[in-house]
Amino acid sequence: MRAFRFILPTALLAVALSLGIAAPAAAIDGDGKFMMKGVGGKTCQELLRNDGVNYAMLDVFLDGFVSALNADRKDTYDIVPAAEWEKAMEWIVAYCGNNREHRLAIAAYRMIEHYHPRRVKKAPRS
Repeated sequence: MRAFRFILPTALLAVALSLGIAAPAAAIDGDGKFMMKGVGGKTCQELLRNDGVNYAMLDVFLDGFVSALNADRKDTYDIVPAAEWEKAMEWIVAYCGNNREHRLAIAAYRMIEHYHPRRVKKAPRS
């Protein structure tokens, strides 16, 4: 794997910190680089294949990405409410359509920024 340099690492850090997403942001080194592994390192262009959107890849990536954030964030049970899951995937597809060179991890952070105010804060009572 190789580290990727982003044009706006400071902006990503600011967004992450403003959302309380400190763990991934803290992994950015002094040169604005951090390691992205697996699907998160793929470009939006790779998601938006010539034969259509690779929804299977996106769904598996977002499952893990959102689950990790759910486990790590204070005051968060579900950062993307289940009823909004399909809309969240479409949000990323639209974002990627306008930002084909961005990595999926960046698209996912932007989506989290969008959904964070509507997150479910507490687990439903059984």
